[in-house]
Amino acid sequence: MISYAARMRRHQADLADYQRRMDNSGLGEADRERYITGTVDPRAAALVWDEQIIPAAEAAGDLPQAPIEPLSPREQAQQAARTEVYRALAADPQYDISAQESDETRTARTARIAELTEQLLPGFEAAEARALQAEVEAAGCVQSETPGEVPAADEFDMDL
Repeated sequence: MISYAARMRRHQADLADYQRRMDNSGLGEADRERYITGTVDPRAAALVWDEQIIPAAEAAGDLPQAPIEPLSPREQAQQAARTEVYRALAADPQYDISAQESDETRTARTARIAELTEQLLPGFEAAEARALQAEVEAAGCVQSETPGEVPAADEFDMDL
């Protein structure tokens, strides 16, 4: 497993590459600004750029899809909780997916997702900690202290 921090570093690199490719293809942020400011209705022009021009360039293969930011451990827990709650609802023969959801049902579903998120979160955080530890060890770094041990005061003294 790759840590969230490593995935975020990769995402930042992918995002920078994506922005560079956008700039090189004439579809970067400066090009967007020129397009918008050169029109009578800047709001409509921004929508055309964002909802038509960029998706059309992506669909034509002129641009890759924009990189998607990785999920944090909390977001992963929320996603897993939502999936579990919605699967349970779909399996319930009394739940009518086509009926309008009552406020009471919506509140109960939202509360269940929040409760389940908190239950699942420690597992995702532990997995993240294991991934970080593996990355630290793979980099050749070793933690010199035992868990819970406080470093000796003189380790950080910097009398100049």
